[in-house]
Amino acid sequence: KRDTDKEEVIAYMKTNTLFTKILSVLLLVCTCLTLLPACNEDPQDPEKPSLTLTEGGESLYTIVRSDSTSASDVETQMCVDLTTAIKAVSGVQIEIETDYEDTVGQYADRPEILVGMTNRPESAAAKEQITDENGYVIRVIGNKIVIFGNNANALTEAMTVFLSEYIGYRSESDFDRNEVILLPESLAHTGVWIDP
Repeated sequence: KRDTDKEEVIAYMKTNTLFTKILSVLLLVCTCLTLLPACNEDPQDPEKPSLTLTEGGESLYTIVRSDSTSASDVETQMCVDLTTAIKAVSGVQIEIETDYEDTVGQYADRPEILVGMTNRPESAAAKEQITDENGYVIRVIGNKIVIFGNNANALTEAMTVFLSEYIGYRSESDFDRNEVILLPESLAHTGVWIDP
């Protein structure tokens, strides 16, 4: 009788172990199927609120940089790089202006891409987010796209990230051709330039 009891216990354990393994696999499959859609999210999903940077060969945006004497050559070059990248990707030439003309806020409602520290309140708001001396931010504030770095290296890094991750431009010979460039309205990317 002891051998029969042992055999029943062993059979019971084998059955439960098999059941437990099957249940574990089913739970794992269900979890993966639940999470799978999140892995495939498209940042240019039409269901998500977005800003249209270019469409139909046109853009409502203007690139704006500081006109002050403290504006660096790097800010100017970043603006040129940005307009070059957008033209390569979408075929649209976006104008570059300085903030000199808007001393009384007449362009507050105009869609703009602000590069570096401009006289727009959105530039100051973005700068407040950065605590590191080498920090940068890429952020949508209302109808403004702000690209700001605490120094020249940080601004260059911010522009590189913006062009590659949001515009689809990695270099002169490596870019995604796309007539429509959309940016998420919730865009708020911060980072830190690290000295190589």
